[in-house]
Amino acid sequence: MNLSHKKKLVMVRDELLKAKGFLETGNPEKAKLSVISALCFVDMIYTKESTEKKDSAETIR
Repeated sequence: MNLSHKKKLVMVRDELLKAKGFLETGNPEKAKLSVISALCFVDMIYTKESTEKKDSAETIR
């Protein structure tokens, strides 16, 4: 795993922690947005891996 992927995983973790905080404070709409953002970061990691390996993103998923 390269440094770029590690940075994105840290961003995923941060977004999920934000979502947890929003849920604890009773703000489910913002929590949903944070979870969606985290999923986008994960998708970027796998999409980048797929282009590096010359496979489709669907194959990796």
